[in-house]
Amino acid sequence: SNPRVEYGIWLQNVASIYDLDALTLEELVSQTNKNCEDMANEVPLLNYLRDVLGNQSITGCSDAVQYCNSLTKMPSYELDGGMGYTTRMFCPETCGCNIPGGEFANIQGCPFNNGEPCRSSDVFRAYRQSATCLEMTAEELRNHTPWLKRIEAIRAYAESDGDFEGKSEAWTLSQAMYD
Repeated sequence: SNPRVEYGIWLQNVASIYDLDALTLEELVSQTNKNCEDMANEVPLLNYLRDVLGNQSITGCSDAVQYCNSLTKMPSYELDGGMGYTTRMFCPETCGCNIPGGEFANIQGCPFNNGEPCRSSDVFRAYRQSATCLEMTAEELRNHTPWLKRIEAIRAYAESDGDFEGKSEAWTLSQAMYD
């Protein structure tokens, strides 16, 4: 056993290594997760998730749900060290990536773009077909948990440490959304 080796994958064909080298992690997830399902419930992605979250006791995506709304400033993984982004990428089902307008405000990391797994999933399409657009009053929105979580996520960015672009605008936006 080599103590420097943390991850490994088995391939049927050595030529596959060339394909893997040409893909970004996001592209690999998009290609291998056709149904927008949680991928970090088993190794090797469970080990990767544990390392990013700094918690070796995590046994699967259900243990990482608290990171689904964590704010990651891309592409440098600032604010949370990439914890939210990685959790959403590897645990899209747990993080609600397949439910448009769902409970979690942050979708960065979700395989969510046109043609990607979450947007193409049966669950996503069913939600879009059955969804109704309701206009809410400001008072109703102030009592609507998903709306409040979106405001909270924007405020977290506005209040974050560091000199990030758009922080003052984020604060103004979050206040306008609440008012």
